Amino acid sequence: MTTSADELARLMQEALADKTAEPAFFRGLLDATVYAHVPRHDRSDRLRFIQFTTPDGLTALPFFSDEVQARVAAGSAATVVVLTGRQLFELTRGATLMLNPNTISCLLYPEEIAALLDHDEVAIVERVD
Repeated sequence: MTTSADELARLMQEALADKTAEPAFFRGLLDATVYAHVPRHDRSDRLRFIQFTTPDGLTALPFFSDEVQARVAAGSAATVVVLTGRQLFELTRGATLMLNPNTISCLLYPEEIAALLDHDEVAIVERVD
């Protein structure tokens, strides 16, 4: 069953408001249509995704839940590719991904993606000071 963009947005808002809703959001992300960037003039036979460095120095692969947002962010330097969340996660296993980096973003670490793909779950993590 495909998770619609509206449903994914609702699940993300619920997860932001209540950490116990995170597992439903991540499971929905697996079946959602997502958009990522590849170099526009890449002549390689391999699919190569564009990454960027965050202000914190972390290298992340941006992806989007909204096609319009993905196309605006791509500008003239990138081409937008369409995949399911599961396909993107499988193709980029080991990478750190950032959902919707230009709005309310969500960072997914390699360990979280592996748990989601391998066990269909992600542990709820909270920082305790």
